[in-house]
Amino acid sequence: MSQTAALMDPKVATGKFVDGLTADTRLQEALPAIVRNRAATVLQLIRPVLHDGESANVEGVKDIEHVHQLRVATRRFAAAMTLVEMLVPETPHEKLDREIKLLRRLGGKARDLDVQIRSLERLLLNPEQTHDVSQILQQFQLRRAAMQDRLERRLPLNELRLERRVRKYLEQLQADLESRPAPRESQPVDPASPPEVPAALVTSHPLPPAPPVGEADHRTFQACIVPAIQQCLSALWLAAPAADADFSLDKLSAPTLHQVRIVCKQFRYLAELGEPVLPQSFWDGLYPQLQQIQDALGEVQDSVAAVEGLTETCPAFEDDEIDGEQYAHGLMAVLKVYSGQAEAARHELAKLWPPFATTGFREPLTHMLDQLSAAESSQSANEN
Repeated sequence: MSQTAALMDPKVATGKFVDGLTADTRLQEALPAIVRNRAATVLQLIRPVLHDGESANVEGVKDIEHVHQLRVATRRFAAAMTLVEMLVPETPHEKLDREIKLLRRLGGKARDLDVQIRSLERLLLNPEQTHDVSQILQQFQLRRAAMQDRLERRLPLNELRLERRVRKYLEQLQADLESRPAPRESQPVDPASPPEVPAALVTSHPLPPAPPVGEADHRTFQACIVPAIQQCLSALWLAAPAADADFSLDKLSAPTLHQVRIVCKQFRYLAELGEPVLPQSFWDGLYPQLQQIQDALGEVQDSVAAVEGLTETCPAFEDDEIDGEQYAHGLMAVLKVYSGQAEAARHELAKLWPPFATTGFREPLTHMLDQLSAAESSQSANEN
């Protein structure tokens, strides 16, 4: 099967995990399989977003999960590219990385509107909600319909460009794995502009050395994925507030939580690539905690974004049919509700964070990864 055909094969896009990988799979086979899987998932989720616009009814313009699933798929793809960048840094990734970020940002604007609309619809269902927010809801629905038109214009081009760049990326990656060229000169890192994903900069857990120039890369998947996960976990704790005796709600500021959320997602999606290696105890006990903390971070971010969205981008009411005074009262009521939700979400996160950052998640996972790393080192020593 050609790479182009593989990208469009439904069997290639398997969702959270990558089928066919084992701990002993050679890196030469594992990395291309991971990239194909993540790319196929993104490409196959573009079409449902386009079909969301088939309804002529503004209120029923879309299934909001389609955009959300597409954005999750782009983040999983970004985590796969981060893994490749860590293990095969000579493979050029900048163009493909820009394409994925562009697609995610485009979907992000639609997702923000989806969250706003869902929140406003819930407020209208609340019998205690005395202020009329239907006019505000209508404005956001109209914006979302306009955004759908933009998606339908842009996504087909994004789809074609993404498929072409993935194909070229895979060809270069395969060539680099089969006979590694001389590494590119490393570029200095600007400390004033930290990367969105700092995992590759953390060196407390060194990756296994690449083979000499001109030799094929025969490292196993387990030998590479465990230290990569360790590095990304270290990056999470560098970005996160310490759960020490001085921990307080004040440490959970919006900018801090935004950065923690970014790295937490990156860690989760990288850990999912380690499914063939991580023991079942991780998926039964630790992974649900990771999902819980990510959901809590999402609740805070959604509430903060909702307040900012209403405050900064509320449409002007020039339509004669809109009651300006009623509209203003509705805005104040909605802002009050959103502010209360944001504070409640921060308090819930403050309860979850200390155990997550110590004995509930961090310490047992660190121990688990150290054991896997030690077992791999012992096996490699015995083989040699």
